[in-house]
Amino acid sequence: KKYQQQLAVLVLLTLMAIQGSANLQAQWSIKGEFSNLPQEELIEWVKAHTNKDAVFAGAMPTMASIKLSANRPIVNHPHYEDAGLRARTKIVYSMYSRKPVEEVKQGLLNLSVNYFILEDSWCTRRTRPGCSI
Repeated sequence: KKYQQQLAVLVLLTLMAIQGSANLQAQWSIKGEFSNLPQEELIEWVKAHTNKDAVFAGAMPTMASIKLSANRPIVNHPHYEDAGLRARTKIVYSMYSRKPVEEVKQGLLNLSVNYFILEDSWCTRRTRPGCSI
């Protein structure tokens, strides 16, 4: 009886391994890659035209790409969370508000930002001019 149980477990594990191998082969055969040409061009421009110590600010998904691909300092990062980061992000995201330009600029300068990346697609436009989230 114990031999039958061991044989049943062995057969079950073998069948699972065969199916698992087939699943892995199917996933490994999928060819393709993520492509975001405008962002790739932005990153190439950053690497070619800015100093390595230039500080960037912008939308957090873009800042993660700038940090990872161009290795430039950023003031807000989506993978970290603390009170200081929330305060910095609020200042950075003021560029998407209808605050006066000088106020937004001063906030960014206080963070020692050299470049900010304004993504027009984040702006919601209604009847008033300017950008808002």
